[in-house]
Amino acid sequence: MPFQYILTDRSITIVIDGIPYHVPRPDDLDTGRSVWNTVKNALNDPSTTNEQMLGIINPAIGVGNAVKDIDGIRLYNGALYYNGNIVHSALADRIVDIVREGLPVEPWVRFAENVYKNPAEFSRDELYLFLEKADLPITDDGHFLAYKNVTSDYMDIYSRSIDNSIGKIVQMPREDVDVDRYHTCSTGLHFASKAYLPHYRSGGSRTVVVKINPADVVSIPSDYDNTKGRCWRYEVVAEIPFEQIQTYVWPSIIDDEYLDDDDWWNDEDDDWLNDDFEDTPTTDTASDNQSSYLNSIPNPSKGFMKWVRRFT
Repeated sequence: MPFQYILTDRSITIVIDGIPYHVPRPDDLDTGRSVWNTVKNALNDPSTTNEQMLGIINPAIGVGNAVKDIDGIRLYNGALYYNGNIVHSALADRIVDIVREGLPVEPWVRFAENVYKNPAEFSRDELYLFLEKADLPITDDGHFLAYKNVTSDYMDIYSRSIDNSIGKIVQMPREDVDVDRYHTCSTGLHFASKAYLPHYRSGGSRTVVVKINPADVVSIPSDYDNTKGRCWRYEVVAEIPFEQIQTYVWPSIIDDEYLDDDDWWNDEDDDWLNDDFEDTPTTDTASDNQSSYLNSIPNPSKGFMKWVRRFT
């Protein structure tokens, strides 16, 4: 259905059942771009219903609608539950991102199942610390991606004995991985988010993307603000140029085909922010006075909005 809205250089305000809902325009390369694009596409789609639009703008409504038919998952009094247990905010934030991007929630369910399959409760708790810091996606089979710096010939930097070529599955006995997060430089197969990568590189090094089952995570070292981890098994699935990492924006979920192209990291749409809403017949352009008015409107979903795009 057509929506009434006002578009300014800083935001868009959509009126639904007489109530204005305010969505801020993200800055260039801001992680809110996925939400902005989802709103834009919904406005340009004449079949979008009020309920669907509210689900995009207000994550509590969107998540509730997305999980209502999934066994074992419920939204109650603003909290998300999995098999009767309240879901940690790091996992809940992920499903908010997924719903806002209009993606299916089943991969998130598989991811949550794998998290709870981790035999060590402390490992699950520490993994949440990493997920809160990592701007990385989950996969459709319920794993997550992370980065790893390696040498120019794909060997590990520390021992130069472990082959991290694309396609390799690297593993070691779980019991040999140091479980103590306060042993910050210790035994295990290491992975990282982008924030840690500049701290551990060698001359001419490469950066690969590794796929990890959350059940295989053992510990998250306490240094570097929880931006690196230790596991006992991972699969090397891709390579990315180091200079692309800080600006690359992942979707919340990827499938097996996402990384097929050699330059998969080079397919961003640079005009995403300036795309207009020309297909929607009810567009209004706000004057300066309207802009002032819009800025004074309280945002009913502001407390829920967290402009984070992971794979995170």
